[in-house]
Amino acid sequence: MITDLGQALQGSNIRVHKALEDRISIYCPFHKSGQEHKPSMSVYKDSGMAVCFTCGYKKPVEAFLVDCGLEISVAERIGNAHRSGRPRKIESPALVIGKLSAYHGLFRRFLPKNLLEAGFTREILDLFEIGYDTRYRRVTYPVRDRYGALVAIVGGAIDGNEYAKYKVYSEEVEAEGTQFQHRHHLWGLHLIPANLNPYVIAEGYKACMWVAQAGYDVCATQGTNYTKAQLDLVTEMYKPVVVMMDNDEPGKNAQKRLVTDIIRRIGSRVKSFRYPNGAKQPDDLSPEEIKKGMESAR
Repeated sequence: MITDLGQALQGSNIRVHKALEDRISIYCPFHKSGQEHKPSMSVYKDSGMAVCFTCGYKKPVEAFLVDCGLEISVAERIGNAHRSGRPRKIESPALVIGKLSAYHGLFRRFLPKNLLEAGFTREILDLFEIGYDTRYRRVTYPVRDRYGALVAIVGGAIDGNEYAKYKVYSEEVEAEGTQFQHRHHLWGLHLIPANLNPYVIAEGYKACMWVAQAGYDVCATQGTNYTKAQLDLVTEMYKPVVVMMDNDEPGKNAQKRLVTDIIRRIGSRVKSFRYPNGAKQPDDLSPEEIKKGMESAR
């Protein structure tokens, strides 16, 4: 009987990309008919969760293995064996905060050249405290709560063929749960002033910064699979909002759901951004096109 997580994945029909220290990088079997070219899913060794950062799939490894065709009894044995063998994590809040701050300070010593070359200014990268992880070759995005307290660090890969798209620095700070804690917050919300002016909700980190660089207050859901906690933050702000998710199929679907959910909570104070010229994401647009889209949002 196979009980090792890596062996279980290799022994199934799942396309494994690479076994890493903290997770197993795989090609998601649930979108693009299971034929994606870059791995967007990871099965985390510490939490036992299977997460796809493209389609939003997120389930414990037992459910994931069943969805992939394994018998329930086999999947449960693998999951139980994995849980019993994983190391216990340190959960001291003070230690977590200290380690996060230390890593954040280390990453902030460097600026990501790829974002500068893409047109982002040093001022906007500094505003959002963007850094660079030289070890994993990742652009680092610190996640702060609504009050500005650092709660997580997310690293976006610049070498898509070598690494999973996103890495959350949970193993480094040795705290269970931090790999998903960033999803409780709207990225950049602490930078939005407490007034009645409209603000924008974008999908990703770069989209958020690009809209901010165009002159708008903006925050991001950090993906299409937004959470109830994020909706609660929108409700508490109770100010006009324009939803501007990416203009691909997952983004369009998420935008419809998010607009509907916000309307249910705060009424008609929400509008939907309409992309001009078939652009796929905010950083495809010029500041003038963003302004025009904001003016025509409805």
